[in-house]
Amino acid sequence: MLKKINPISENSTQKINDDKNINPVNEAQSQANISPLNSFSKSLSLKTKVTIFTTIISALPLLVIGGAVYVLVHQFLSEDATKLQKAKVNSIAVDVKSYVLERKEELESLAEQDFLANAENKNITKIQDRLKNWKTNHNYYDDIALVDINGNVLTQTQDKVLGNQKTDSYFQSVINTNKSFISQPVIATETASKEAKIVLAVPIKNYASGKIDGIIKTELPGKSISKMLNQPPIKEGKYYLIDGTNKIFLASDTNVIGKEAKDVFNNWEKLKVNSLIIKDELTAYAPWQEAENIPNLKWQFVSSINKNIAFGMQQQLLLILGLGLLITVLLASGIAASIANRLIARLISANDALKQLAKGKLETRLTVKGKDELTSLDLNINEMAQQLEELLLRQKKEAEQLRQFSHTFMSIRQSRNIGCLLETTVKQVRQALDVERVVIYSYTDENHGNVLAESCGSNFVSSQKLTIPNIYTAKNTDNYISDHILAVNSFNDLNLESEDLYLIEELEVKACLIASIFKDNQNFGFLIVHDCVAPRIWQPQEMNFIRQLAIQIGGSLERISLLEDAQSLKNLAIHLSNSWNTEEIYNLAVQDIRQGLKADRVVIYQFDEDWHGKIIAESVVAGFPCAMGVKLYEPCLVDYVEKYKLGSVQATNDVYQASFGKCYLQQLEAFAIKANLVAPIIVGEKLLGLLIAHQCSQPRNWQKSEIELFEQFSRLVGLALERANIIATAKKSCYSAENFLENQQQQQGELREQLALILSQVESVNYGNLTVQAEASNPDVTAIAQLFNVIVEKLRNIVVQVQNYTTDISTIMGENSRIVDENLQLNSTQHLDYLHQSWNAIAQMRNSIKTVVKSAKETTEITQHISKTAAASSSAIDATCHNIVKLHDTIGDMTQKIKRLGEASQKISQVISIINSVTTQTNLLAINAGIEATRNNSGNHGFSVVVEEIEILANRSASSASEIEFILANIQRETSELTQAMELEYQELTQGTRSIEETKVNLTEILNFCHQIDTLASSMSLATVSQVKLSQEVKHNLTEAVKIAELTKVQSEHVSDSFKKAVDISEQLRGSMEDFKVS
Repeated sequence: MLKKINPISENSTQKINDDKNINPVNEAQSQANISPLNSFSKSLSLKTKVTIFTTIISALPLLVIGGAVYVLVHQFLSEDATKLQKAKVNSIAVDVKSYVLERKEELESLAEQDFLANAENKNITKIQDRLKNWKTNHNYYDDIALVDINGNVLTQTQDKVLGNQKTDSYFQSVINTNKSFISQPVIATETASKEAKIVLAVPIKNYASGKIDGIIKTELPGKSISKMLNQPPIKEGKYYLIDGTNKIFLASDTNVIGKEAKDVFNNWEKLKVNSLIIKDELTAYAPWQEAENIPNLKWQFVSSINKNIAFGMQQQLLLILGLGLLITVLLASGIAASIANRLIARLISANDALKQLAKGKLETRLTVKGKDELTSLDLNINEMAQQLEELLLRQKKEAEQLRQFSHTFMSIRQSRNIGCLLETTVKQVRQALDVERVVIYSYTDENHGNVLAESCGSNFVSSQKLTIPNIYTAKNTDNYISDHILAVNSFNDLNLESEDLYLIEELEVKACLIASIFKDNQNFGFLIVHDCVAPRIWQPQEMNFIRQLAIQIGGSLERISLLEDAQSLKNLAIHLSNSWNTEEIYNLAVQDIRQGLKADRVVIYQFDEDWHGKIIAESVVAGFPCAMGVKLYEPCLVDYVEKYKLGSVQATNDVYQASFGKCYLQQLEAFAIKANLVAPIIVGEKLLGLLIAHQCSQPRNWQKSEIELFEQFSRLVGLALERANIIATAKKSCYSAENFLENQQQQQGELREQLALILSQVESVNYGNLTVQAEASNPDVTAIAQLFNVIVEKLRNIVVQVQNYTTDISTIMGENSRIVDENLQLNSTQHLDYLHQSWNAIAQMRNSIKTVVKSAKETTEITQHISKTAAASSSAIDATCHNIVKLHDTIGDMTQKIKRLGEASQKISQVISIINSVTTQTNLLAINAGIEATRNNSGNHGFSVVVEEIEILANRSASSASEIEFILANIQRETSELTQAMELEYQELTQGTRSIEETKVNLTEILNFCHQIDTLASSMSLATVSQVKLSQEVKHNLTEAVKIAELTKVQSEHVSDSFKKAVDISEQLRGSMEDFKVS
């Protein structure tokens, strides 16, 4: 606003400043910008200027007359020169056309002579001589040739021989048209002269037949045309001949021959249209004019002459006129000088007075004499001096006003509350405008208002206790000017009613200036300036100041309101964040909201299931009825429930102007409610109740900022209640989680103790003790203990059976070995004795020997079978041992899996601990939500961040639950694997049992074989006795019998060794089985 006002006053002040206040830098710059001519003219005295002026006045008629004469003569001479140039170019065109036509007619006349047209037997020699003579007489051509109808050259005047002409254009044209031919100029390129030649050809017609007998061809050089054109008056200037292709073929300047016309003449196309161009040269153009006896060659002609030569007469005329004017001016100057001295004396005195005024000496005055125009000038100078004095005083006053205006704006910007802002404004405005009263007030209804601030002189009535009517808006709209400002220079000009006039007289108002104050795009009130001394014409800068000041007040009110609203929200958020109790939140909310909104009462109304309810919290100003615990019934509330659920805020400026029911209006009157503001309290997308503000002192026009602030209050209360609910729920969840954790820890402790007891009970199984029994009191571990007991029981039965089998095998093998050893040794000894005794009975031994040999073979087969059976038994025993070792490893794996179950239980404990920490952090985030709300005016962003953090913790809780599920799945999988392993070991034990049973069968077979061997050995003993008796009879076979006996002895020893090995293996198996304790 200051930028709009200050330049006016500064410019006005500069006009009357003295020379001391002039900026020397600006003056120097302005002098530098003045041209030398202006500087010279300003340095001249008035006398000199008057002399110059009178001289100019006297010389001006002569200059006008001379100029007019010059213009007329110049126009005449210019027209004459252009006509002459056009005539010249037309003459060139006519002369060239006539010249070419004459040459054509000459050739046609030649073709009609008898020696060419009437000769039957043409003598070429004579024709050649005649042609040469004719060429000599007509010295225009370079060559003349006679061509027959076949294109052969019969004769020519030049020595250069021409070839057949049948394909040439001229020949074809003459033959086809039976007419003469004139070609376009052809410029010779083989020579440096660039001479153009024109081919002329005429037909030779026979007198008798009328047919063409031949053709005369000639070449017309351009120099022959140049000779004709170089004659006066064409010689003066330049000429150009241009062919049909716009190429120059003949010109006074040979350097341009062969060039395009547009390259020589810059405005060629314009020249062709206008036929005349005047620049440095006067150039005229003429086209080829068609005629009957000559073809249209489309040649073009240009003639030019230097402009100075063409218009030389004009320059001479200008020189004569200039000398005449100079002499006239000198005579007029002498006469003007004498007149100037007599006229400027009084002007010089007036100039001196103006210089004194310019220096700031505004008291300077001129002596007035006479009644002429100079006297009027003196009077005007004196009046101007008087006005300058008054203007200077007014400008000083305006400058002081501007300083006060700036100070007012600065004071308003520094205000921190509305009361201080309004009081500062009225004081500063009254001082700046030098008025008696300044008032700021706002309307309570359409007709009356309350004074918010006033600054009034001590001798005048204060308007604080008066109700000011609204006489400046509806009834005086026509008096408003732009930007909501009303200037009343005198109340005498207004037609006021008696009541309004009485108030104006009571306040002694003579003139007023009113501006509307807008806050949040709504009319907040008015800034009124009263002049109570006399009517006053309000100046534009004063109205602009009030207009800008009203805008500034509105902006400051919005700024202060925003600061107060932000502080109120901050206080409410801080108080609510410190409380987790619902009742305490209600009480804190109504107290802080009433203070922040400056209302008479703030209550919280809670709905019941039928959308009725009661007031559960209240904060009210002393002196107004208390509504705590009162139940209000309004059927219309049900209609607004859906709107309230959507967050709608209901503002009622005057309950009596609203369409409330009579019953509900009576309930409001019981609590002195004049205006109210209702906002929903939504907790977790559920409408809990209403936050209601009451104005009991008077109706209240709720501002948009107040409605938005109240909406923020309701949201904060809803968030605080939601936070309290979350915290309460979290506490319950935490307590449940703690109980669950304690139960889980207790169960896990018992489970660990049971598992540790089972492990300690079954630890001796690693050392072969199969008599242990696993015992457990916990049902979850009892199944494991029972399963282990079943496995150990089956293993113990298998080991007992193996031990029994090995004992039986050892006993049987020992007995068989001893029996076989004793019998074989005995039988062998007896056999040797019998051999010595039957030395003489050899014949009788044959049959016996055969029997012995047969028995020996059978014995060998039985022995081999025993070896195979023993090997099979050994393999079965090895498989059994392997199964036992594998069973040992399986038991170790079972121990590891049981340990894993214990580790999984520990992981479950850790996950539960994580859930506990998540619950704790959720509580901390709920506290942070309240703190974050205090840092932000609206609180929305902080709560959104807290919600994101809570979502993260919820995700962590979900992740922990997923981890628990995963661990439980691992436990189930480990248990399933343990069951499968038990089933697999059971199958392997079954296979071991079957192997031992097969071993038992094999040992039984061995025992049977041993009985067979015993039987065979007895038969062999009997046979040996008979053979001893018979051996004496067969001496020559004694050696063979001894060998057989020794072989039998070796085989017997081998069988005995086999039995011993079987006994050893059986003993080793029994020793291994003894490690297992089965009873």
